[in-house]
Amino acid sequence: MKKLAFIFWFLFYSFLAAEVRPVYTVGIEEINYFPVYSAIKNNPGSFRGYYRELLDLFAKEEGIQFRYHAFPVKRLFRKFLDEELDFKNPASPKWQKSLKQNSNKTVFYSQKTLTFDNVLLVPRGDSPAKRQVWTLGFIRGFTPWMFKDQIKIGTIKLQESHSPEALLNMVLLSRVDGIEIPRSVANYHLKRMDKEGLLVHEPSILKSYKGTYYFATIKYPVLMKKFDQFLVSHAELLENIKERYGLKGR
Repeated sequence: MKKLAFIFWFLFYSFLAAEVRPVYTVGIEEINYFPVYSAIKNNPGSFRGYYRELLDLFAKEEGIQFRYHAFPVKRLFRKFLDEELDFKNPASPKWQKSLKQNSNKTVFYSQKTLTFDNVLLVPRGDSPAKRQVWTLGFIRGFTPWMFKDQIKIGTIKLQESHSPEALLNMVLLSRVDGIEIPRSVANYHLKRMDKEGLLVHEPSILKSYKGTYYFATIKYPVLMKKFDQFLVSHAELLENIKERYGLKGR
């Protein structure tokens, strides 16, 4: 009887030990950037899109848990630098360079996790190309790198919005002259809004260019190396997921 009890408790605690997985926090931008990602503050279950599948797959493969927390763009970066979060997604070595230097923290980035086309969208038949001054719509907290010189001298005025859908409405209602946005994000929201075909890319002002996202950590560089290995070993699967979300070659 004692032997059976010992075997039972041994198996029970072995099962519990197998179920205990290390937990890491991941900071996500609080924005509906679907199909790339979408997240709402104080609602971990709201995180969805390509990045949710990517990170969940890695966590399952590695035997860990990710807990997702959404914050406004600028606040998210401060929390990440203060090491209140274990990882940040998305991320880029180009973002917030001065803040990173002043913090004296080393940020470790993954290999690229997504490459996409950024475009300037304007109302069909109404290009601001010949105007001396025009207004650009942009997501609050993001940086319009490609227009920083024109904004500095005043030939482009910047008007910010909290979401891609609000941004699209601004240009559709002529409250701004054009918006810069990833093509895949614009296509998804325009379809939902039943506004497909009303906006076109304006290459004479801004040729489409590639944006790139990464995964980042300050605290866990070894785990980041494992994430890079995962990106390589699961490359075909991840390409299929991108295609399902309309992100392949976009």
